[in-house]
Amino acid sequence: MENKEFLPLETLGGMFQIAKGNEFYSSFNSYLTKNENNVFWDFFNKKIYRISDNLISFRIISHWEKEGLIENVRSEKGWRKYSLMDVIWLVTIKELRGFGLGLSEIKSVRKSLVATYQQCEYGELEFYTALAYLNRIPISILIFSNFKAEVATAYEIIESTNRIGILNHISINLNLILQNIFPEKDFKPVFDNYNTDVEQEILEALKKDALEEIKISVKNGMPINMVYTINEATDSNVGELKNKDAYQEITLKQHNGKTTAVKRVVSKKFNK
Repeated sequence: MENKEFLPLETLGGMFQIAKGNEFYSSFNSYLTKNENNVFWDFFNKKIYRISDNLISFRIISHWEKEGLIENVRSEKGWRKYSLMDVIWLVTIKELRGFGLGLSEIKSVRKSLVATYQQCEYGELEFYTALAYLNRIPISILIFSNFKAEVATAYEIIESTNRIGILNHISINLNLILQNIFPEKDFKPVFDNYNTDVEQEILEALKKDALEEIKISVKNGMPINMVYTINEATDSNVGELKNKDAYQEITLKQHNGKTTAVKRVVSKKFNK
């Protein structure tokens, strides 16, 4: 499979705040369409849960229902039934209320966050919840001042911040929500796949004054390799340039016998 580049979206102040790679869209589409994932679709969407009054009072939930923030299914005995994704959304509402958001504002958050795709009522939010539940990948829900929301891995957030910048936002820890729902399980985020040395290498590449272009390939929200192009001085010693990096291509352009451009294309693969 060909490497998927990080999408060069100009997101600051735009429609999307988090730039996501083609790998994300491929993985998301695979999650939605592969029949073998039906066990996960059922797990996240089957309405079998009840909400404890200690978590959120029935009176408050009834009010949220009337305001169109959540729908419910009633059992034969009359008690409300929710899916796991419903529960996560209810806890998210509670968190947003704690930050001072009004119900109309949370409605706007829901509109951008909760988008149904086929059998998955919560779409992208469910996909990222699966990453947090199954792989303990660090996931956050981000809410911006226009009350639009996005879900992203820690890497996607850091990469977007470093490359294009993202606006100020409220961040809700999805892993912590899962931990509170299932206290007997361990949902502490695993950062083994997110190597701080990798982050440092990316930052060092971004700081290079002569950087022309950088491409980062990601898989499941984690960097797997990067390729960047450096414009070297035209009087550079090619022999010295060869010793700078292990995997690189050096090209020279000449005109009338004079070197007019020297470029190095450096490739780095990150350890898992």
